[in-house]
Amino acid sequence: NIIIERTTMMQKKKLKLLLASLAASTILFSVPLSVAATSADDPTSSIPQENRYDVGTIDKALTIQDCGTCKGHLITQSPGTTAKTIKISEGTHTIYLDGTISINGQDNAPPIEIGSVTTGNTKANVTLRLYNNANVTLDNRAISNGAGLHVNNGSTLTIAGSGSLTAYGAKGGAGIGGHSEVSGNISIIGDPDNCPSIFAQGGEGAA
Repeated sequence: NIIIERTTMMQKKKLKLLLASLAASTILFSVPLSVAATSADDPTSSIPQENRYDVGTIDKALTIQDCGTCKGHLITQSPGTTAKTIKISEGTHTIYLDGTISINGQDNAPPIEIGSVTTGNTKANVTLRLYNNANVTLDNRAISNGAGLHVNNGSTLTIAGSGSLTAYGAKGGAGIGGHSEVSGNISIIGDPDNCPSIFAQGGEGAA
């Protein structure tokens, strides 16, 4: 009987050690899985550092050129800073606008320009995503030409995501579109639960 009792106690000890080992393994493996799930929920997590821009702290206007297979671009603005203008001159890109961003036209350039008529008449295909309930204002009323969100002829713009976008054009310029000329193609996509809020006002003599 004593031998049987000792064997039973040893089995119990082994069982406890096995359960403790399994519990520790569960804890060790559950943490990476949780982190991976969080990263998968953030579409900007895979954007490389060189494609992340704070338009309030960069030295000059931001120009995004063709980068081949685009991994996305993330644009933010630090509070209390003056944002530089943005030109996406060519290529196919997904641009995330994150947080509160306010850009005015400067140096005869609209706040955001898609494609270019001044650098070889290049064309761009851009998806502009309002990310994380972004609040974006593009105001071009202080300069003489261009839309608030200027889309040159031959280029395409798709606006998506959740958040708000307000755009004001210069005299003769649309809120979103062109300036006294044919603009590129513009689409706004969304669903009832995830749809951007858009307000676009053209300048004098424009839509």
